[in-house]
Amino acid sequence: MATVEDLMTGQIRIVTLKLITAHKHHLREICEVLVKAKIQLPVPEPKGGEASTIAVLLKVLQWRESEMQSIENKRNVIMNMLGMVNKIDSVDSYHLQKQLRSINDDMPLTQLCSPRQYTTATATDTGTITTEVTYFTFSDSVENILDTLSSWIIDSQLFDKLWTRQGKMVSHRRRQAEENDQLSLDDIATEVWLPVKKHYDDLCTRIQIGSIKLQEVDKFLDAYIGNYSDLTREFHLMFGPASNKEWIKQRVHQVQQYHELDQCCHGAKLIKEAKDVFQLTGDFTVLEVILRAVEDKRDPLRSITDDVVSAKQHLVGVTPDKVESLRVLTKCTALIDWLRENIKGVKELNVLAELAMSSAAGQGDLEVERVLCLLAAVNGYAPFIYDLPQNTDFNHFMKLCGHIWHALASDKNLPKKLHDTCRHLDWLKNVKESHGSVEVNAISQAKAINARGIYHVGKQKDLEPESPENVVRLVLPPETKGGERKKYTFQQLQDLQSKLMLVAGKAEKGKDDVDTFTEVLDGVTRLANIYIKICASGSILFRDWESTFYCEPNRPVNAVIDFGLSKQMLHGMSEHRPTVALQIQAVCEFFDECYSDWLHHIDVQREQFCYLNHYTTQQVVILCKKIAAFCFSGDRNVDPLVYPMLCAVRPNCLVDDLAKAVKSAFQDLAGRQKHAKGGNADTDDSPPDAPMEDAESEDMEEKEKQKFIDAMLNAGYPVELARKALHEIQSTDIDEGAVYI
Repeated sequence: MATVEDLMTGQIRIVTLKLITAHKHHLREICEVLVKAKIQLPVPEPKGGEASTIAVLLKVLQWRESEMQSIENKRNVIMNMLGMVNKIDSVDSYHLQKQLRSINDDMPLTQLCSPRQYTTATATDTGTITTEVTYFTFSDSVENILDTLSSWIIDSQLFDKLWTRQGKMVSHRRRQAEENDQLSLDDIATEVWLPVKKHYDDLCTRIQIGSIKLQEVDKFLDAYIGNYSDLTREFHLMFGPASNKEWIKQRVHQVQQYHELDQCCHGAKLIKEAKDVFQLTGDFTVLEVILRAVEDKRDPLRSITDDVVSAKQHLVGVTPDKVESLRVLTKCTALIDWLRENIKGVKELNVLAELAMSSAAGQGDLEVERVLCLLAAVNGYAPFIYDLPQNTDFNHFMKLCGHIWHALASDKNLPKKLHDTCRHLDWLKNVKESHGSVEVNAISQAKAINARGIYHVGKQKDLEPESPENVVRLVLPPETKGGERKKYTFQQLQDLQSKLMLVAGKAEKGKDDVDTFTEVLDGVTRLANIYIKICASGSILFRDWESTFYCEPNRPVNAVIDFGLSKQMLHGMSEHRPTVALQIQAVCEFFDECYSDWLHHIDVQREQFCYLNHYTTQQVVILCKKIAAFCFSGDRNVDPLVYPMLCAVRPNCLVDDLAKAVKSAFQDLAGRQKHAKGGNADTDDSPPDAPMEDAESEDMEEKEKQKFIDAMLNAGYPVELARKALHEIQSTDIDEGAVYI
């Protein structure tokens, strides 16, 4: 009964109240038993009988539960406040902490709060129960903290940041003023809480409407870089759980884009610096948009528009390592300018490096390391050294950056190597001076010829095969589409060979290229000399003969022979002779046999026709050409120099004598053909009265096109590809067709 009375008055101990609360249904059952047993309960007996008495008891129990919960809530809020207060130096919170520790379950409820009493007035009260916790006594300013200190403020990282900053400021100010007294809770309320709460509320409002300045975003929201789920949670805490959250997604997106934009800003500044350093004149508007958006930190967060975000996409992924690679580039302009002026490309640099590496042998690891550093740096940064025209725009610049960053992924030390090479520029100049541009250029040309060169040996248009200069030419197709095609005369090839002889042995790697070039050119020279001798000996079989040799390794067909007598050509397959040098050697051996056979044939003819012995071989060749021209000309003109030579066998020879002899020769030829065929022959055969026309009536242009197609087919290419090449290059030049394919 005493327990029920304590429950009604509020004198009940906390431990007992917790026990009753945990077993509410047992309390009701006990009370029902007591009422039925006519035992009077210390409960006001309102109208309504037994049920009303029990109802009153349960209602009071509900009040006590609420009061106990209010005490617990107050205790938790105070502990939260103490947690915040303890972040500030020199705060007097000892007595409050002692009070908190003194609370225990043996204390009666009345010692902690003012329990609600059951009266006629309160019996029908169904509103919210407000409990005054009397155990703690605070000033109004501190009570204001406790009343406002909601759970979302406690969890707010932004509020905590403002609180810690303000607390340090207050502590620092008091130390400077030599105020040794500890801060009271009232001091905390006025000097810390009020300014922090005001600042926090202001920030929340300006974040919500997007007017917070970018410099404040840097200052207060920097902890959320890369962690935007926590930022979303932070924004949800600002206005409590019931606030409208439609603005949150937009603001989080703007903060994220600004952070990414700010990270891109370093790259944008370096690109702008590179643009200025290299004096590029192209369009870099994207950079201006990005830099303008982040450099003026007084702009509001809502200034991060879709246009700015779109511009930022161009620099997403530009990591600090990539930015550093650009920074080093802008600091090495002296090296870049020197390379552009003195080394004409990466291939020439590689040759110079090979020469330097050979010279470095025996001089220690440092010299070798410098050469390797040079090669890595210049090859990695080659696009900016050799492929950066003055009118480069932002898009082309970023494309070049992509090549560098690809190399950077393989070699993280690439920027350092460029920097070290720049520091050793004097050493590089000495290397260049020691080996000379002539040597480097010569080896570079040899490499290119060995890789892509096309030799032509044989009949050249409008040139007599009197010397290798008129018989040999080399075509060097461009390495890339749209490049310049180079042509070499035989004299230029000999000059190049002479230069290569000067550097042979200096560069161990380059020596292989020199040997290959020399072997092929020697073979071409031998073939040219044999061809000249055959033509000079009077053989008309090779009058229109031409050969083409392809130096390109692994090419299926590396030699093509055209006798000029039909559309059929001979092809040298690399599967039989893997190198072009072997193909040339085979053709030379064949020509040697042809030349020997022809000389034997001439000797036989001189024995059979004694009049031939009146002339030298060269004179016989001249007479053949001139008389053939006479046969097929309509005006019967002949070179006047022919008659003095014919006088050796026909004194006072005139044009009629020559015409009669020619007619007789054709009749004799017809008779032989008749005898050979066993049929009739026209005994009136005579030389044609007009120039002979080609047997085919095709238009010359169509013939050239067909010749081009045939050449491509004979080279082993499908007809579809040959026709496509003819259409694309708009030319019947067989060399250009081979380059295109």
